[in-house]
Amino acid sequence: DTTLSGVIVGDTSLKICYSNREKSTYRISDSERQNQRQNSIIESERVFLTPTKEMNGYRYVDLGLSVMWAECNIGADRNIDYGNHYAWGETNTKNCYFVENSKTMDKYMHDISGSYENDVARQSLGSPWRIPTKKEIDELIEECTWTRGEIYGVYGYIVTGPNGNRIFLPNTGYYSYDELINSEGEIAAGYYWRSTPDVITGAYSFYTRVNYRREWIYDVTSTLRSDCYAVRRVCN
Repeated sequence: DTTLSGVIVGDTSLKICYSNREKSTYRISDSERQNQRQNSIIESERVFLTPTKEMNGYRYVDLGLSVMWAECNIGADRNIDYGNHYAWGETNTKNCYFVENSKTMDKYMHDISGSYENDVARQSLGSPWRIPTKKEIDELIEECTWTRGEIYGVYGYIVTGPNGNRIFLPNTGYYSYDELINSEGEIAAGYYWRSTPDVITGAYSFYTRVNYRREWIYDVTSTLRSDCYAVRRVCN
């Protein structure tokens, strides 16, 4: 069954701060708010980004792409929560993250999407959940509209698919050794793993951050597998 899910905001409004293309603020109009009330979309101060469905008890959003995108990060209860952070190819969190305790560094590995051994989404949530591939992240970036936003004090990006449905990717920060950094305020950055390896020490990820010109950007990169990022899962 289709359920409606979203984020909690005190004044039932969604604030979009700065877009790369323009500055804009989106607030739910009185007519839209009334329409949502009539359709039972707003409940207990919840504002719903888009309708969702469930797979194995976990919500996903159809953005009109080749895969369905989870509403929340792994380990998160709401789409504004950061969730857990993992080293690439590992399925458990750790007290400290560095090169020497990485389980996948210096190993020749194939794409881990769908691997019960190395894919935290597949191991913890079961099939068909998995970490998105490089190709699927590229599709999310190239086919969707990205707008920097703030929801209930959490900064991130509203990602709108070709069909108009939306997900929110919070700026999760990342762990350096045992400290979560760059995760709060307007200059917070988001870091997410992809399943695709790069050489024997690296793997692909994508990020949202402020560049040296003080511009908000989102892009893909290769980084050390020992780095500790969030995971937004997908399913077919």
